[in-house]
Amino acid sequence: MQVQRSLLPFNNVFTTVSVEDCKTVQDVVDKTIPFSFKDCKLLVTVNNELVDPNEWKTKEIKEDDIIGLNFVPQGGKGGKTAL
Repeated sequence: MQVQRSLLPFNNVFTTVSVEDCKTVQDVVDKTIPFSFKDCKLLVTVNNELVDPNEWKTKEIKEDDIIGLNFVPQGGKGGKTAL
């Protein structure tokens, strides 16, 4: 299965990662994002449809689905914004 991910929030350059044995969105996230980002939110799409984080463990995926992973900054505590 091919997964496209962008670890840089203001860059539209995606890295294509190949993963195997993934049945749910959570499986894909666990295999492709082995770390966490502080003050960022991970957005996951399946075939260009946003998947709610509460559904990651139950949303089943197929081999030909297009999975997208994007990090979005959430701002800091000092009143600063991402832009």
